[in-house]
Amino acid sequence: MTQHIKKSLSKLYCAVFCILSLLLCVCVEVPDCVDGYPCGYEPTATTYTLTVNTSGTGSGTVSPASQSGITAGTVVDITASPASGYTFNRWMITSGSGTIVDPTSASTSVTVNGNATVTANFKLDRGNATISGNTLTDSDGKQYRIVTIGSQMWMAENLNYNASGSVCYNNQESNCNTYGRLYDWATVMNGASSSTLSPSGVQGICPSGWHVPSDAEWETLVKYVDPNASGDYDNNAGTKLKSTSGWSGGGNGTDEHGFSALPCGDGYSAGSFGDAGYYGRWWSATERGASYAWLRDMSYEYDFVYRYNRGKTTLHSVRCLKG
Repeated sequence: MTQHIKKSLSKLYCAVFCILSLLLCVCVEVPDCVDGYPCGYEPTATTYTLTVNTSGTGSGTVSPASQSGITAGTVVDITASPASGYTFNRWMITSGSGTIVDPTSASTSVTVNGNATVTANFKLDRGNATISGNTLTDSDGKQYRIVTIGSQMWMAENLNYNASGSVCYNNQESNCNTYGRLYDWATVMNGASSSTLSPSGVQGICPSGWHVPSDAEWETLVKYVDPNASGDYDNNAGTKLKSTSGWSGGGNGTDEHGFSALPCGDGYSAGSFGDAGYYGRWWSATERGASYAWLRDMSYEYDFVYRYNRGKTTLHSVRCLKG
């Protein structure tokens, strides 16, 4: 009997010991685990890089150029300084994640939420332009004929402002004297955003007091010249707007309104040119997606003004509107 009691007590002691051991393990293990990590382990914080740049070479400088090792929520001061002949336009988040306190201030700050690129946009300071009779004199001394068509006052010649990145057709200065200069869309906009408004509100590279016409303003011109115009090319406005000479293959117009559209041709980012004498194309201030923008086309082959879009890196002419 005594032996039986001893065995029972031994088993009881063993059970109690196991229970106490389990409780002890629980008590020990819980403090060792914090936020999913073992006691004493400190996870490395995720860091990000902020890159600060400018939208055009030679237009200005920024500070800092870049900063790495930034944690989410960090506020970084940024400053933009325009070069001579330029003014600051605005800041933009061009990639990544961040929040700019005041995008229109040259000195502001950005809150970093991840890897981000912040771009300072500068625009050319075009100075003052004057009008005398039917002549516009730009701040660089160049003169342009102007004409009123309906409620709009247009340049009656293509813009010939020597902006950085613009070219003469075939890189020959004499062609600039005849056709004006050729520009890609970004140069035309001079840091401004796309506009569908009428007026567009985009001065771009136009003289002070003038602006780049929106797609809607081009449409206003076409419908004034041909009240029955509809769609992208159902009109006869091309014949009435084209000059009376300079177009190949018998494609001259009647120039009824003094717009004097010339077949100025195109340029391409790779450096080639084409279509002078055959086609004229003029940018609008309205984009069609990230890579394309609307323009107007006239040809020696047809009598309509054609509304369509081309890649923003191609080089075309510009006509400016008053206002």
